[in-house]
Amino acid sequence: MNIKIGNIQNVVLQRTGNKNKGDGVTFANEEISLGNTASFLQQMIEESFDFKIIQHFTYISSVELNPLYTFVTKIFNDTTSLVKQANNIAAYLYDQSIHPNIQSGEFYVVYLESCQINNKETSAIAMFKTETKESYLTVSLVNEHLTIHRATGISNDSIDKGCIIFNVEKEDGFRLAVIDKKSNRDAHYWTDNFLHSVAINNSYYQTNQFIDTCKAYAKSEVKKGNLQSELDMASFLIKGKELLLSTPQTDVNSFAACVFEEAEAQSSFLSFYKAQTEKMGLNSNEVITIDVASVDKLSPPSRRKLKLGHSFEVIVKDNNTTIEQGYDPEVGMNFCKLYYS
Repeated sequence: MNIKIGNIQNVVLQRTGNKNKGDGVTFANEEISLGNTASFLQQMIEESFDFKIIQHFTYISSVELNPLYTFVTKIFNDTTSLVKQANNIAAYLYDQSIHPNIQSGEFYVVYLESCQINNKETSAIAMFKTETKESYLTVSLVNEHLTIHRATGISNDSIDKGCIIFNVEKEDGFRLAVIDKKSNRDAHYWTDNFLHSVAINNSYYQTNQFIDTCKAYAKSEVKKGNLQSELDMASFLIKGKELLLSTPQTDVNSFAACVFEEAEAQSSFLSFYKAQTEKMGLNSNEVITIDVASVDKLSPPSRRKLKLGHSFEVIVKDNNTTIEQGYDPEVGMNFCKLYYS
């Protein structure tokens, strides 16, 4: 999807904290004037978001019951309601902010005009929270002498939680780009509890979910701690990458049959894949449309350390290196053959 961020028109600034800690909400009475900070805020938004994974609002029974969907729709319908609806959004965010790791921070609601999606012009609403502050030094000239001071502020990469909602595909929950930097620390409260958004099931999303699952399987197998598992998983990743680059579509059964020679290995992978996709609420049997630009992520590490018992460690720099492992019954020990030219 080809997306271009438009120009900032209106900004409402509040502050929200952790509800369980009683931090409270600082609501806005009016829009703020950016002055000479407008270009910095514009840059902050443009550099923080990418649009590889696009999401949309959902809710249990109907998207119209999603509170955030309702607030955003009212802003798009009447921009003069921005302050009122921004305060409603801040209050709703505060109600979801109960995880112990959630910190107080500034919460921005920004109205943007002249955005473009696939060469069609539309408006958008950016919402983001800045919790992380950075220390920096300021230098001043006072009475012909330079002085230095320490200050704390927000940098242009300080957006911890954010989203941009584009005023398109309203009936399907609009289209969103989402930032959720601390999702592992605060239990996904931003995406799951506040936005109630899920990814659009496009080729980029399908491919990346598939690759992440393949890599997770390889990692789980390597944890078995034997050389053969490491060699098999490196081979699996290489074959998997080659297969995905050679076909526009695949499904998990065809993929497993191509990359694993033994039925036992195929069954192991298919069981793992089914369990992972069920955990993510995905269909394990769907046809995957391949996003070629993402396939390189399936490559095994270019430099790997193989542990051979307690006595040896071998650094493998080329994944195409031929290595054989066996067991010598006369000696009663494992052996390893390294082929090189």
